[in-house]
Amino acid sequence: MSSVDLKAVRAKLRTLSGSQQSIETLSLYFIHKKAQAKNFAAIWFEEIMAVPPDRKLCLLYLANDVLQRGRYCTSRCNTGVHQ
Repeated sequence: MSSVDLKAVRAKLRTLSGSQQSIETLSLYFIHKKAQAKNFAAIWFEEIMAVPPDRKLCLLYLANDVLQRGRYCTSRCNTGVHQ
């Protein structure tokens, strides 16, 4: 992943609002680019350690949404393959 993409991800995390739409949009972006999951997780961790406590909640909501949607997509895809 290029440094430009990493900078874009950092910018997206820094401008994340607490709205459901903002969290879902970034969550779907992360799921779509799942090949870069390790890079995204590292950037997310750096950001959560650097932001004030009120911003940490938004980042935790994002992590939860990624996990929940990823689990749903995986179970749905696996069910379709085994039928």
